[in-house]
Amino acid sequence: MLGWINYILLTLTLAFVVWLHVSMIMGRKQSSAKKIADIVNEESAANFARRRPIPDDFYFTPDISDLPMKEYADAKSKVAIKQVRALKLANAKMIRLPRTMTNLEIKMEYGPANLETVTNGEEIYQAFLESLIAWADALSDERENEDAKKILEKSIDLGCDVSRCFLSLAKLYAEDHDKTAIEKLMNRLDIGELIPKNEAIRKKTVAEIRKMYNNI
Repeated sequence: MLGWINYILLTLTLAFVVWLHVSMIMGRKQSSAKKIADIVNEESAANFARRRPIPDDFYFTPDISDLPMKEYADAKSKVAIKQVRALKLANAKMIRLPRTMTNLEIKMEYGPANLETVTNGEEIYQAFLESLIAWADALSDERENEDAKKILEKSIDLGCDVSRCFLSLAKLYAEDHDKTAIEKLMNRLDIGELIPKNEAIRKKTVAEIRKMYNNI
């Protein structure tokens, strides 16, 4: 008799475990299906969002008057080429968003017709900042460190959040044994004033700069 009871209890337990497992799978499928449906609905709504004007303050015109521009005898030199590219991009129509926005958010806010305008403008802005770093690197290779520092400092003031920009500048400060300048740069990074978009990158950048500081 006791054996039959144990058998029934075991069967009920196994049935409950199977039911629970199936319920969990079905729940996950339903949850996944709901998420997919929500995404599809949001995308559909964004694609039919009313077009709104892009705010004027999104368009960004950098002040490059204080950049160390020079005329080079060899127009095909690396520095000259990098300078020309940076100055050309500086005059292009670029957009700097006040906060990070997904394509879906851009379409919802300003309509799908403006998505390409905003993303292209953002890409030009990022390309401009990258061109400043490349220009500074070319100057550094030629040991024109003062001009390289000016460009990197300017790129940071213009909103550059590329880790390489800060590391290149810190390296130049370290070569000059300028611990004060490195410390100021680290402080700005520590308080989150710079590279605000990615906490992990910010911390890693600070750690690498601190190594340079400690090795002076």
